[in-house]
Amino acid sequence: MVSGSRVRLPGSAPSGKPQVSITYLREKVALWSHYRAREDFVGKPDVRIMRLEVRGDTAWLACEARIDEIALDEGEHAPDTRNTLLVRATEIYHRDNGDGLPRWRMWHTHISPLPPEDEPRPGFNDTIRARGLGWVPWEPLPEREA
Repeated sequence: MVSGSRVRLPGSAPSGKPQVSITYLREKVALWSHYRAREDFVGKPDVRIMRLEVRGDTAWLACEARIDEIALDEGEHAPDTRNTLLVRATEIYHRDNGDGLPRWRMWHTHISPLPPEDEPRPGFNDTIRARGLGWVPWEPLPEREA
C-alpha cells in the first residue's frame, strides 16, 4: 500500500511501524506455554557463535548450540528423561525497540536441528563430534569485500 511517498507494508500501522496481530501473539504464547509445561533446561546451553555481523542498526548471527533438557510430562520423552538437542540458529537483530528507542531487539530467529554427533556429513565424511560444535570452514574470518 502506498501513502504519499511512504510505502506501507501489509500489516503495518499508518505510521509505517509493523503491527503484530493479537491472534498471532496468542498463538505464539500458546505454543511456548505448551513446550514450557513439558520440558525444562538442565544447566545453561553451550552456544558457539560462528559468525556475527553488525552493520548500523542491524545485526545477524549464526550459531550452533547443545541444549540439555529434561521432560516434565508424557510428551516426546518419558518424564524425567534427559535429552540433548543439537541445533543451528540464525538470528536477526535491530536496534529499535518498536518505539524508536535504540535498544537491540531480536526481530527474527530460525532454529534447525543438527544431525546426531556421529552422523557423517555428506560430501565431507566428518562429524560434529570430530569437527566440534560451531566449527566454520574459514579460519580466520574472510576479509570483508569492498
